[in-house]
Amino acid sequence: MGRIKVITGPFGRSRRLKRYLRENGASHIKENEKVAYCALSLTGIDKTTPLGASGMTLNDIITSRQRAVKKILAQAGIIGYDPKKAPYSPDNNPSFQRRTICKVDTEKIAGAKYFTMLSILGSTGSGVEMQKAQEMMKMAVILTDNNVTDTRMKSARVINVGYDHLEKQANRLAQMFEMLKEYTPGAGLKNGEPILIGHKTRWSKPVDLEEVVYTEFPEFEYVHRKEIDPAKMIPVDPNQFYETAT
Repeated sequence: MGRIKVITGPFGRSRRLKRYLRENGASHIKENEKVAYCALSLTGIDKTTPLGASGMTLNDIITSRQRAVKKILAQAGIIGYDPKKAPYSPDNNPSFQRRTICKVDTEKIAGAKYFTMLSILGSTGSGVEMQKAQEMMKMAVILTDNNVTDTRMKSARVINVGYDHLEKQANRLAQMFEMLKEYTPGAGLKNGEPILIGHKTRWSKPVDLEEVVYTEFPEFEYVHRKEIDPAKMIPVDPNQFYETAT
């Protein structure tokens, strides 16, 4: 269990978020308690190679998983924002540069109480988004496929969820998000380690949100399994690297 030390509670979170937005030129943004920013890998995903008997490409699979996440959130009364379908996504307009993308995505994360991330493929962008979600103390849930090894380097103040099949476990995941709606997220320490805490009211006792999820939904406890292979995105073009270019 361990004793929880509150670093930032409900009062402090509101002030900290306002300061963060002001310092990042986004003070006009208001947080919507019914919206989630749904992060996923977008860059360099194979759209042509069929995988297995289904004939689905890697891009098809990621798109299908994201659709499942949005349905789960909707079942819990939360609207999911999908950056893959946004006008600024690399699929829709690859000409936008980093400053524009950073500004737009930061504001979209800021405007949502919840943050989800499909942690299947390696992605620098998703990692930056996850870090921003932690800095703004969002209700962040990282969804990791138990059949695919991903990075062990994840933000500390998030809820790590391991699943076997998104669609088959959709009802339980929706129940989990329904439960999380009861809490205001914040920052805390337990046994000297940073955690995402939650308060049901401004004056209630803080809880370790990841621990609460694992207690109420033990099937979603995430454990990194080194024996499982990571997913490979696309074959490497040797001509992209000057060491191997011909």
